[in-house]
Amino acid sequence: MAYLDQYVPEVELRYHQDWAFGALTHIDHKNGTRHAARYLDGGAWQRWFRAGTSKSDVSFYSGVMADLCALSISDNGD
Repeated sequence: MAYLDQYVPEVELRYHQDWAFGALTHIDHKNGTRHAARYLDGGAWQRWFRAGTSKSDVSFYSGVMADLCALSISDNGD
């Protein structure tokens, strides 16, 4: 969230905000929390997203995070 706090308002800076936000929404979904709401409710995420060239919305990144987490849990090294 500290990363998102710093870089989501900077709409001209396009680093890994989409991946960080996708991870946060995945964590929220898994834990029943609403941390991502602070970026959605005020429109900060939508402003960042619209200002760039990203073709995938946050559901894409959240889904990839869910898949990566599932892989890391299912791979126990056996």
